[in-house]
Amino acid sequence: MDIVAIGSSQGNEVDFMSLVDSSMKEKCLKYQTKCRGPYKVLRNDAKKTAVQFLEEAFKPLEQYKDKIGVVIDGSTTRGFTEPSTASLYAQHLGIDGPVCFDVTEACNGWARAVETAYMMFQTNPNYEDKYILITNNEHPPMTRPMLPKDPSDYRQVASYYVGLTFSWACTCTLLKKSDNYSWQFIHHSDPVYASHISIPLPQIAKGFTPKSDVYEILLNEEYGQFCIPRLHQQEKKIQFVLGTVDQNEEFYAKTNVICHTWTKYVYEEFFKNHKLGELSLYFGEIGNVGSCSMPLILHDQYKNNIPKGQHLCFCGSAAGGSDIMLNFVHGIETEKKLQKKEKKSNLYVIYARVAWRRLLTKLGCSRRQNKVKVQADTKTQ
Repeated sequence: MDIVAIGSSQGNEVDFMSLVDSSMKEKCLKYQTKCRGPYKVLRNDAKKTAVQFLEEAFKPLEQYKDKIGVVIDGSTTRGFTEPSTASLYAQHLGIDGPVCFDVTEACNGWARAVETAYMMFQTNPNYEDKYILITNNEHPPMTRPMLPKDPSDYRQVASYYVGLTFSWACTCTLLKKSDNYSWQFIHHSDPVYASHISIPLPQIAKGFTPKSDVYEILLNEEYGQFCIPRLHQQEKKIQFVLGTVDQNEEFYAKTNVICHTWTKYVYEEFFKNHKLGELSLYFGEIGNVGSCSMPLILHDQYKNNIPKGQHLCFCGSAAGGSDIMLNFVHGIETEKKLQKKEKKSNLYVIYARVAWRRLLTKLGCSRRQNKVKVQADTKTQ
């Protein structure tokens, strides 16, 4: 599988502190100073709809429209469950008859959608000459940052600060089947706490507020839910990320590692004892673009000319959901003969295992029957 093209659209840049209420400026400035950002965020001052953002992002991909067989929406911001958001977007873009469904895992939605696409290419021959489109459309409602009722409650202040960091952006990623089998999707932590954060599109989910008696969740009417940072299991994820890098130092030493949220300062401290080819993240410059992080940065850095052989990694440790390290090398090929040979040998192994298990099952049954018979004889005596 390979990336064919990426389209992107985003809101206008504004100064982060200009959005902060006067009663919260001192507290939010402390967060900004400690974290080294964000200093700018993307806002929707033009009052464009989510669909207008989608139209702009899809423009570079119009030429491929008739060959798109699947549309997967991996947005954090979403509108419907029935029909899927992907179905809504596909109909609006005029894509005829694709398979449409949504993949939700907070800000790791792009990585999950790409993983799903990879499996579909590997298992369904109908997509040999079709493209798969991944949409990520972040359109957070203005009610996301709740002004704290109690300024002394750090949880409310943290939620307000984080709510202001969310930005408006949309990306469309087009994928094709190829002989590039370098993709690795490495998961670790159990996504119990923040796996299904979904932000309803403005006005659509009004009146729906999920409840929880188990976890600390701050609610408002339009946002849905927000799990405070401690529920993102960072103490577990950090060990996983550093352990993953340690096990493949040679790969990461020549890789552009693209990260989600946290500022560059935080990640430089995080990886200070590790050698990376390049470290890329834009949280300090444009805020939290949710599930658009990876495709937006790829589009900004490479446009649609990712160098062949470029090593890339998406580090989704700061996102809600399971910890993921997505590794791949762009544009490389594996010989088809080698793939066929491996598939054939794998089948032989499978057949041998099945035959061996059948034999063990037969032996196991006879042993159990004998055991039961002996027990019955003993009871009779």
